[in-house]
Amino acid sequence: MKKRRNAVLPLLCAALMAGFLASCGEDRTWQYEELIAEDLWIKEEMDNIYLWKDNMPADEDLDFFQPAATFFQNLLSRSCQDGKGDPYSYLEDLSDDTRAISEESTYGFDFLLFQPTQTPRQAVARVTLVLEGSPAEKAGLKRGNWISQVDGEALTRDNYEEYLYNGSGMEVTLARADTAQGIALWTDTAAIRIEASQRMENNPFYADTVYHINGRRIAYLMYNAFSTGPDNAATDPAYNNQMRDIFGRFKAAGATDFILDLRYNPGGYLSCSQVLASLLAPAEAFGQPYCHLSFNDMNTSRDTTYTLREDLAEGNGLGLSRLYVITSEQTASASEAVINGLRPYMEVITIGTKTEGKNVASMPVSSPEYPSIILHPIVALITNANGESDSQGILPDHACDESEEATFATPLQPIGSTQECLLRHAINLITGTDATGEPQAAPRRRLPLEQIANSMDRRRQQAIHHR
Repeated sequence: MKKRRNAVLPLLCAALMAGFLASCGEDRTWQYEELIAEDLWIKEEMDNIYLWKDNMPADEDLDFFQPAATFFQNLLSRSCQDGKGDPYSYLEDLSDDTRAISEESTYGFDFLLFQPTQTPRQAVARVTLVLEGSPAEKAGLKRGNWISQVDGEALTRDNYEEYLYNGSGMEVTLARADTAQGIALWTDTAAIRIEASQRMENNPFYADTVYHINGRRIAYLMYNAFSTGPDNAATDPAYNNQMRDIFGRFKAAGATDFILDLRYNPGGYLSCSQVLASLLAPAEAFGQPYCHLSFNDMNTSRDTTYTLREDLAEGNGLGLSRLYVITSEQTASASEAVINGLRPYMEVITIGTKTEGKNVASMPVSSPEYPSIILHPIVALITNANGESDSQGILPDHACDESEEATFATPLQPIGSTQECLLRHAINLITGTDATGEPQAAPRRRLPLEQIANSMDRRRQQAIHHR
């Protein structure tokens, strides 16, 4: 490694190096190398493993004296992914303790942030998801609640991150939404205290049940992350085993149809998606390719094909020929791999909005020489058995937008309720009619709102993990 670093040195700031070498007649090359060693290591690793290595800037266009995170960002391709560039590779700084809300420490709720079109200085948050056992749930926060103030201060586009992600605890003002003369109005109804954010298990299996409707037995699973276990360690089998147990219950119930809800699933381990796909695939697909990972031309020996495997299902596969998948713009990477990977073998019908278009895999790269950073570069393109891949996102077969639903003054229905808009749409497709057995919602009033943020965007950088 040292030899390669020295080979790069002549390209870097020759005048400055001359100053180092000439000072007091001493050879001070080692001091120069120390200043740029971390960035040189990053460049070497990216030259080797990065999928779009040929699109990185030339050495002479790089500043090797930049902080590691800045240097890494400046290496990333701007022209890949059909012009989208690379928003997925990232550098993890283990010494950064400034993040108050994270996967480890959280209030336990997600939200959409809206700006009323008639009052642009105001913002309101609508809660979309609340984790069981979280500080938010314990405080009484529920899906569909409107939040208009935090600690007595009105939310705005500029302050919502400071207030809703501070982590130290907060009092939120809940409000009722209404309209008058085309203007959105909020009437404060209650104030609740949410205690400080905390580390908690984010179990990805948010809801699972079987609905008996019109002679159909419809299995439903909301699955929110392709994680392995509470600590997301690569070899932890906990959540894959839980997945098999859930499918075992579906199979015992005689499920005739399946709705997989991936609307909030940003991805994760490809190995977890392989287990899920094997539980869903028809029996005749076992042994066939699920997806293929293609690395850059220096790493073709790493190319990997994942197959659909009967042993991964452990006797709990459903063997259905049709799958309904609920999607959104948060549906990404490993979630998209399931949709794309199963389409050669069964009918996959999507309901919702277009997915992210994250058809690539990442791999962590670290060194004991630089223990405070971990690189997460994109290393491989993912295609299905037909060689198909989509970096622009998977369009829904049946459009239905939850964020649009959230602009109505009427309540957001709980996840798992057959009245919830996306689930109801999927059930109607299965039964051929609105056969949920529940009354239709009353006429609704749309609020004049513009969506300006989604709390789940904070997790969208995650790509498929391949180890």
